[in-house]
Amino acid sequence: MRLFAPPVREHDGRTSMRSLADALEKLRRDDGLTDDETVEIRAQAFAVPDGGNVAFVAVVLRRAEGAMTVVHMPVSQLLFTAVSTHGERLSYPIQALHEAISDVHGNVSLSDGRFIHSVDLTPSAWPRAFTARDDRIVRHAITYLGKEDKCYGSPYPDVLPDMRLLRYDQVRRLRVKPFAALERYILERMPDTSPGEIKSALRRAGTRFPHARPTPRSRAPQ
Repeated sequence: MRLFAPPVREHDGRTSMRSLADALEKLRRDDGLTDDETVEIRAQAFAVPDGGNVAFVAVVLRRAEGAMTVVHMPVSQLLFTAVSTHGERLSYPIQALHEAISDVHGNVSLSDGRFIHSVDLTPSAWPRAFTARDDRIVRHAITYLGKEDKCYGSPYPDVLPDMRLLRYDQVRRLRVKPFAALERYILERMPDTSPGEIKSALRRAGTRFPHARPTPRSRAPQ
């Protein structure tokens, strides 16, 4: 029985890498990737605050005794391009990369049996309207509502199970009720914010507010 989890080494290529070749070069240079080794690719779509989806992609090198090196690729669009066995550069759905295997030269065997090479990602910008402060507000709201188990997840749980990304598909299912108590909770932790900023951030994240009841009309005196 192991007392400690095997080490996981991580490289951040989210701003500097665009292709599988970039990740392989990093692994050769910094981790001694050899010609007889292969790497695995993980690729999963995740919802973002504006209602769309982006892809999180990682290149994984597994070594003896469970040790791993993970290269984080840029947040990407849901299509990538690669060269087929016929020499054509084509577009493929990002899900086709999930659990693919590549050799050190970038020759990739997809999980459906196809072979491609020269894999390039298309980076995707995070919604500009959603800021780091908005993210903090939403995280406080999730804690207050006790929905951490539903609203956090990892795009590759078999590799990095402790990676805690907000799952906006689940955030959009949250119902903020009662809002006044939630507002007080967040203001205690972020006193430099305002009630209007809190409500705007939660609306941009897609959370649902209870419908206001119509004010009953007073009857005119007879």
